[in-house]
Amino acid sequence: MILEDDMFMQITAYAHTSQGGRPVNEDTVKVWAGEKQGIFVVADGLGGHHKGDTASRMAAEAILGGLRQEMGPDGPSQETMGNVFQQANHTVLEGQKEEGHKDMMTTAVALAIGHGKASWGYVGDSRLYHFSNGSLISVTKDHSLSFKKYLFGEISWEDIREDQDRSALLRAIGGEQRCLPGLAGPVEISEGDAFLLCSDGFWEYLSTDEIKDSLFEAPSPEAWAKAMLALWESRGNPNRDNASLITVFA
Repeated sequence: MILEDDMFMQITAYAHTSQGGRPVNEDTVKVWAGEKQGIFVVADGLGGHHKGDTASRMAAEAILGGLRQEMGPDGPSQETMGNVFQQANHTVLEGQKEEGHKDMMTTAVALAIGHGKASWGYVGDSRLYHFSNGSLISVTKDHSLSFKKYLFGEISWEDIREDQDRSALLRAIGGEQRCLPGLAGPVEISEGDAFLLCSDGFWEYLSTDEIKDSLFEAPSPEAWAKAMLALWESRGNPNRDNASLITVFA
């Protein structure tokens, strides 16, 4: 996908989802390119709950549709992004009323880019990494017990990937009547910035340094994604979770 904004910044993106070693792929990825704008969503249905694939699809479609309708020329405000996530939460809660769909839930992370600015929102442990000025950081904070342990100094950042509580989520879309997404933006971005949206089934197998090193050697979002996917596949866990990612270059 390629789009250009009015500042002559070309935005390119690549999306991929893999079933991994699971019988069902409960992840959903969505990409939309409008005039001078782009929207990117990764949602990860909770394993062990009924219809996680349905929950992730419903949430991703609600977030994408809501942002397309509501975001302004500089991207969505935090209020708009929050409202869109709340609507996605309502959509999943309504879906739970159908037979066989009780307790279905999902994580989600969304990125909106337009006119040289970016905004994002998230619930759960699907992540957004932002590369800018030579540094790569996760700009999302997992809504999980493991991340809480990291904040309290009980484990290191990289220990989160192997911590026994990493799947214990504190927030999820469909988990409560009102969801509380993490929100940021709009913030200015520059040519050369890059973003990675991904589910936990992907990031738990790659360190931050590996993600960054793969980026340095990649001429395109597709090349970056495929370099990381090669590492993911080499880890060799036959029962590994679904893994999804979207890479974005500015």
